[in-house]
Amino acid sequence: MANNDDTSRNPGRRSATDDLTTESRRRVHDIVAQVDAEMDRRARDAARARHWGWLPTIIQGWIIGERVPPYRFPGDTTPGHRLPPLGVPLEQAFAAHVACTRREIWRTGELSDEVRVLREKNDQLERQNDRLEERNDRLEAQVETLHLQVSQLMTQHGQIVDVMQEHDMEDYQVCISNF
Repeated sequence: MANNDDTSRNPGRRSATDDLTTESRRRVHDIVAQVDAEMDRRARDAARARHWGWLPTIIQGWIIGERVPPYRFPGDTTPGHRLPPLGVPLEQAFAAHVACTRREIWRTGELSDEVRVLREKNDQLERQNDRLEERNDRLEAQVETLHLQVSQLMTQHGQIVDVMQEHDMEDYQVCISNF
C-alpha cells in the first residue's frame, strides 16, 4: 500500500484514492472481482487437473504390468497381437469400465456379505456337530458299559440257572429217595 503520509510530497495535494470517483472505484472493484474469480477458477481447474493427473500414469502402469498389447490404429502394420479397435473414444470405454468395475465391486460386497452369513452358519453348525459328537462319544461309552453289565448279568444268570438246576436235581433226587 502506498505511503500517503510522505513528507516530501506537496501537503496541499490529495492522495490518489481521493482522486477516484465513486464510479471509478466501482469499476476498479468489478475488475478486481473478475480477476479474483478468474484466479479462483484457474486454481480449481489446476487442482482438478492435479487430482486426475495420476490417472494416465496408473493406467500406463497397468498396461505394462499386465502386458496389454498396444492398441491397433488404422494403417498400423506392425506384427504381433494387438487389441481390436473399440469403435468408441477411450474415455468413454474407460468410463464404462469404471462403471462396470464399480458394479462388480458392489456385487462382490453383497456376495461377501452372503459368504459371511454362510460362514457364521457353518461355524454354528460345526459347534453343534462338535457338541453332538461329544454326546455321541459319551453315549457310546455308556453303551459299552451297559453291554459289559448285560454280559455280567448274563453270566450271573447262567450261574443262577446252573445252581437252580443243581438244586432242582437235588430236590428231585431227594423226592425220589423219599418214595
